[in-house]
Amino acid sequence: MSQLVTNALERVQKTTWGFSRGILEIRDAVLIFTNFSGQKNQWGNASKNFNIVLPADLKEFLETCKLNEKPLHVNIHKYPQNAEGTDDDPCLYYINVKVNMDSEFPPMVTLYTNKQTTSEDGSIVLKKGRVSLEEATVGCLDRTDMDRADCKLNLKESKANPGNAVFYLRQLNVIQTIVPDFGGAYEDWDDPIVEPIPEIVERNEDPLK
Repeated sequence: MSQLVTNALERVQKTTWGFSRGILEIRDAVLIFTNFSGQKNQWGNASKNFNIVLPADLKEFLETCKLNEKPLHVNIHKYPQNAEGTDDDPCLYYINVKVNMDSEFPPMVTLYTNKQTTSEDGSIVLKKGRVSLEEATVGCLDRTDMDRADCKLNLKESKANPGNAVFYLRQLNVIQTIVPDFGGAYEDWDDPIVEPIPEIVERNEDPLK
């Protein structure tokens, strides 16, 4: 089993959701295969999008999804595609979400940060901040380690493929994993080096060695 599947299956156990009037709210969402930056795929499609791993109860709900009493087909993806989906051969089920930042009513995307720093007295403190992401900056989420993600999605019927469902991002709040201040990871390494290591000194003095 890949580390992606292992981690996602563990984290999706915390995912909760609710659905009302065409809006799907997912709390503690597990995001995978993100493309917030809009990089072109092998077919030349450069649309911004991401994918959400489905807990079992949400997958069951979407398999019989209705919008305004009209049944809609939801395209539920599987990873790995050849996995059986059993305990011995597990897989992920997920849906794709479109991110239309250049639309008339773009989604609200907010990144919450926690930066760990060391104060003058040596104690560890957290500096919290938040920033609203826009068309030019939302791509940073592709490189962000997410501690938590909560989102609201608009469920619509596809205009290009009537009878099929499509999900559009309405709102996304992301809490970034705590980032230690540079050097913070070395706080425990406070014992001074009494004598330099001869091999290192020799190597530094002669760059050809």
